[in-house]
Amino acid sequence: MDNKKNLENVYESFPDSKLEFMALQEITDLDKEAMVVLYNELKKRGFDKDIIQAVKKQSEDISDDELKKLVDKYRKTPCPICQNTGTLLNGFMLKKDYKDYYIIGCPSCIKLEVAKLRKSLGQFSVPALPQRARALFELENFEDKSEPSDDFIHYVYLHRGNIYRIVQKHQKKT
Repeated sequence: MDNKKNLENVYESFPDSKLEFMALQEITDLDKEAMVVLYNELKKRGFDKDIIQAVKKQSEDISDDELKKLVDKYRKTPCPICQNTGTLLNGFMLKKDYKDYYIIGCPSCIKLEVAKLRKSLGQFSVPALPQRARALFELENFEDKSEPSDDFIHYVYLHRGNIYRIVQKHQKKT
C-alpha cells in the first residue's frame, strides 16, 4: 500500500477532534502529501471552511511580499495571551532540548513571559549550562520593537495557515 493510501486510512479513523488539532496545531509537522490528505479528509467530513482554508494556505508557498502582508495583519490582531488589542504583536524563540519555543504576544505579555522564563531558568554561573546562559542573554536583550522580530516573522511563516485563519476571523469582527 502506498503512503497516500496509508495516510487516508489513518486519517479516516481519526475522530474530528484529532483532525482539527492536527489542522490547527500540528500542521507544521506534516509534509505536503500529508497536508493534502488532511485537507481532503476535512472537506469530506464537512469541517468549517476556515479550518479547511487554513490547511490549504499552509500547504501553499508564500512569496516574501505576501508574508510581509500577513505579518503586518497578524500583528494587529488581539494578543493570544491576554486578548487585548491596541498594541502590535511581536515575539521571540528560544531553543530548549532541541525544540523551538515561541513566545508571541503584546509587549506587556512578552515581558511577563520573559520574567516567568527567567525565574524558571534560575541563576547559575557561566559556563555551567551554556544553553541556559544563551537563553537568559536572549531574554534580557529582547526589546519592544516597532518592527517585527525575525523570530516573529519565522513563526508566521511556519504557521501561516492558522495565522491566515486568525487574521480572517479578526477582520470579520472589525
